[in-house]
Amino acid sequence: MASSSATFFSESNKKGEVSELKKSLQSPEVQKDAARYKKVIQKVISCMTLGMDLSSLFMDMIKAGATHDLVQKKLVYLYICSYAQSNPELALLTMNTLRKDSQDSSAMVRGLALRSMCSLRLPDLVEYIVEPLLTGLGDKSSYVRRCAVMGCVKLYHLIPDFVEDNGIIDKLCQLLTDPDPQVVCNAISALDEILAAEGGMQVNKKLAHYLLKRLKSFSGWGQSLVVELMKRYKLCDTDEMFEIMNLLDDRLKHPNSAVVMACIQLFIHLTKDMKELTEHVYKRIKGPLMAIVSSSNAELVYVCLCCIELLLTEIPKLFDQEYRSFFSRHTDPLYIKTKKLEILTTIASDSNVEEVVTELSAHVHDVDINISKKSIKAIGEITMCLPEASEYCISVLLTFLSWDIEYITSQTLVVIRDLLLKYEKSAIAVLPEIAECLEVVQDSKGLSAIIWILGEYGESIPDSPYMLEPLVDKIESEQSAEVKLQLLTATMKLFFKKPPECQDMLGRLLKFCVDEETHMDVHDRALLYYRLLKTNTKEAERVVCGSDSKPVTYPWNVITNTQHSKDSLLKEFNTLSVIYGQPSVHFISQTIPYIKGIPYTEKEPEEEMHNYMEEVEAKAPDLSPSDPHVVVGNLLGEGGLSEHHDEDKEKEVEILELNDHPVLTPAQFEQKWKTLPEGSCWDEPMARVPSTPEEFQKLFSKNKIVLMASSPPGQSLQRYFFYAQQALGQSFFLVEAVIDVTNKQLNVVTKVDDWSLIQQFDVYLKTCLAGEWLKAQ
Repeated sequence: MASSSATFFSESNKKGEVSELKKSLQSPEVQKDAARYKKVIQKVISCMTLGMDLSSLFMDMIKAGATHDLVQKKLVYLYICSYAQSNPELALLTMNTLRKDSQDSSAMVRGLALRSMCSLRLPDLVEYIVEPLLTGLGDKSSYVRRCAVMGCVKLYHLIPDFVEDNGIIDKLCQLLTDPDPQVVCNAISALDEILAAEGGMQVNKKLAHYLLKRLKSFSGWGQSLVVELMKRYKLCDTDEMFEIMNLLDDRLKHPNSAVVMACIQLFIHLTKDMKELTEHVYKRIKGPLMAIVSSSNAELVYVCLCCIELLLTEIPKLFDQEYRSFFSRHTDPLYIKTKKLEILTTIASDSNVEEVVTELSAHVHDVDINISKKSIKAIGEITMCLPEASEYCISVLLTFLSWDIEYITSQTLVVIRDLLLKYEKSAIAVLPEIAECLEVVQDSKGLSAIIWILGEYGESIPDSPYMLEPLVDKIESEQSAEVKLQLLTATMKLFFKKPPECQDMLGRLLKFCVDEETHMDVHDRALLYYRLLKTNTKEAERVVCGSDSKPVTYPWNVITNTQHSKDSLLKEFNTLSVIYGQPSVHFISQTIPYIKGIPYTEKEPEEEMHNYMEEVEAKAPDLSPSDPHVVVGNLLGEGGLSEHHDEDKEKEVEILELNDHPVLTPAQFEQKWKTLPEGSCWDEPMARVPSTPEEFQKLFSKNKIVLMASSPPGQSLQRYFFYAQQALGQSFFLVEAVIDVTNKQLNVVTKVDDWSLIQQFDVYLKTCLAGEWLKAQ
């Protein structure tokens, strides 16, 4: 049985099935029986969805498209669109049928034909599609007009000239006032994509108010599209802002969460520069957000929680009264529980701290160990931020130690260790429990916390030396360097507090760590302590037991996002940036495909870059730094870098090492150039300008910098793009050099993967250009 099933899907069986389908499609008997013929076509589509190669049936399926059966016609057109690119010559035969169907009396057939024609994705057939498409834009049926509008976008991606040659932009703008709401939404979406290179569709006052008045007639997708479009509209005055917000106020109660989030995004955008309104707006959007949090859709709830977490960076106490909404439910997945824990930690206040800590305490019993540890840590963070509730929180933490569960005890001790730095009098109650905890804890972090407490407060624990001694005896088998370091420091501290009990133990520990320890940090610290003791015992006590000997920890309430990144995230509210916690430029390279090749202008740097990349792909072999035919000349001059540069910069140049043969494709260069922020920008007067790009190529090739693209020679502004790669860290350096030929002025813009290397690279670059190219300063 197993062998027969294994051979059923063999290559021979697949070929046999395709042959069987071909015979059925060509059989006159099958063609006469409409129902049977349709079943064969359905089987063809079924096999196609399974990944079988059915391209050999193309001619037979074209013939099957000549039917009045709408279902059969849809199936045939689906097949044709899927295999047209693999049969471009045969696809031409379908155009007669498709053009005929585009004039059919049935609107469904006309729309289906138009949609199928535009989905063939064959540039050679565009000339046959243009006429039906332009006719479809003015069709009396709204369905046909919808298909025609989206067809314009498909043809634009095939041949951008199609849009300009046929005035498509004007025709789509006229459809913005179409009586059918879906046609309007499709037109907005199409214009936004076609005009992406120019920043997308722009909105004037007349269009903005027209769309807002028709907003309720649009679908949920259309409403969110229109509301997001309003971000590009420049308000005339404050009164207009309030008018727009009043119009959209009822949309905050819309059942579609996409519409709600789009409105919230617009409200935040409109009032971003009006601090006096920020709090009022946030209070208004609080209710709709809470409604989404109560949804049963876990993914939607998570997105909303991420948005709330971002808003809390603006107003931390915004959701103080709604803290119960962030209590976890038993049906919540792990990522929802984690995000709610983080939010509860942020919104905890004097008024709700007891209930919040009680909720967090319940999570300590969670079956997921990570949730349990995060809950304990969250209680510690609340304790740090709310001194008034510190005694209560610490008493709750101390109860966890009595449970004798290893990971709970370990995490609790780590938290209490840090709390001792701020609340020593309250947290000192942990000292009597240390002996029992030492028997339970095996984790290196928990063990390090116990050892630190023994070293810091050993004089208050009678048996502290005898608690450390078994750990010292097992030092050879200890794997954690963190534990060894803490053990060294704690034993040293305890030696100064209880010398008789610790002298022999400390000697054995230092001897092992100096003579046999392989971890360099542990060895070096042991050697330091040994030399301190040998030189001056009192000085050693001052160094080891001084007030500054406590471990340095970061504040619990540090906000990880800088003000700059927080503002960037607020600008991109309701996008993936909020989920990832970073601006979109860090994880998205949004290139505009199929941009028409037009000459570069100062206002269109992205178009120029794209054109350069297309041109340089064909020239890439000639620009390779490893080309043996490239003759490299000495352009640095005898003096090299000017003698006025200081010694520090010379050292930096020596430190920076570049890869001999950096590898970066034009597409990768374009992506990096768009995503990386500007690193540095400087101007220098030139001694002379290059007559050809090859002169710069020879100069930089010698210095391990590769020319990626350049503007044609003979222009008043010569533009060059270079790149280099760090030898060790593999960071890339991207350079745009613009030479003003008339004024002999050089402007350089540098972008880097590693910000710390920018100064070194600038010095290196100026070194390469010094002497022959740059004027002496």
